Amino acid sequence: MEKSQIFQEMISRISKLSQDSYLMVTDMQHNLTFVPESTAEFLGIPSGWCEDGYKIVLEKSVHPYDCPEYTEEMKKRLRGINLENDLYIRMGKDKKYVMTQIITCLLYTSPSPRDYAAS
Repeated sequence: MEKSQIFQEMISRISKLSQDSYLMVTDMQHNLTFVPESTAEFLGIPSGWCEDGYKIVLEKSVHPYDCPEYTEEMKKRLRGINLENDLYIRMGKDKKYVMTQIITCLLYTSPSPRDYAAS
């Protein structure tokens, strides 16, 4: 099994075990996000690797009233600021939104997840 498949399989399995939790893993150095299938289905976005993952979520899944707060808070988090505070935003698909808790944590990987995406 290739490195990319191992990483994707690991995140996908963790996501499936986390009932009612939808994970996205972002390499903040390279602005590259992995979206497991269960998260993609919940948010109505494509699964797999993508650039600017937070912008895709903003455009497709965040309630219009929450867009300014989401944008400001995600910019902070991508700069490593305000990581300790949870963020509550209405998210969903097809105009069916639920209050969603966004928890940010830093993961240090070696090599970068971008290396996994390239394979």
